[in-house]
Amino acid sequence: MGWIFKISKSELYLEGQRNALTDLYMIIPIIGSIIGFRLAKHWGGLKSFMGKSFAFFSFALFAEGVGLLIYSLFFRINGEELAYPSIGDFVFTAGIISSSVGAWWLLRVIAPVKKQIINPKSHFLVVLLAMSVLFYFVWHGFLYEGIIDDRGGLSVVFNVLYPTSQLVYLSLCLLALLKVKSTAGGKLFLPMLSLLLSMLLLYVADYVFLKQSYEESWQAAGSSDLLYILAYTAISTSLVYIDAVRSSITSPRNS
Repeated sequence: MGWIFKISKSELYLEGQRNALTDLYMIIPIIGSIIGFRLAKHWGGLKSFMGKSFAFFSFALFAEGVGLLIYSLFFRINGEELAYPSIGDFVFTAGIISSSVGAWWLLRVIAPVKKQIINPKSHFLVVLLAMSVLFYFVWHGFLYEGIIDDRGGLSVVFNVLYPTSQLVYLSLCLLALLKVKSTAGGKLFLPMLSLLLSMLLLYVADYVFLKQSYEESWQAAGSSDLLYILAYTAISTSLVYIDAVRSSITSPRNS
């Protein structure tokens, strides 16, 4: 009996550590947003394409942090281990919109003339094909089940909203990557690639979260939390990388 009690204490301690990690990793996107807002200020804030891009990506990171805080409060106050769906998901949705706007302004940095955006048409075909393949895997991996959710209509809305709306910022980031070789000798290719992969990692993290939530297999400090930590860190690092390379190409006044 003493041995069993010792194991129980160990398990309770481990569970507490997992919950603490889930409560605290919101700090990562919030720190990333602070860094991003400082970068935006460096580029003139909303007065420049680059400044706007950094500002909106930073707000998206901040929204992720606030959404996680709301989830944490639901757990600590109401005892809901996974507060999905909740008001936090409306905050996350605001972050998705902000990321899409940030990606748009980053595309304008790469293609400041509107004619550069629409030409060549083959770029749009590549983006459409890539997003179709990605959505195919998401549909067959989860969404075909997620559109019918016993938890209610709001769960269905977010099950569909997350994997579809996030395709917007992924499309814009990929389009910017395809056009980056014609800008400043292609020096922004690697920074843009790092941002695209970071946003794709966030997409995968949301996919895993939704699937685990639906299958009731989610646990604190599990695979989805790990993916979120990696994604937030990667996005923040990518913004710094873009700023460093762009700064080496031109001054903020000319961005």
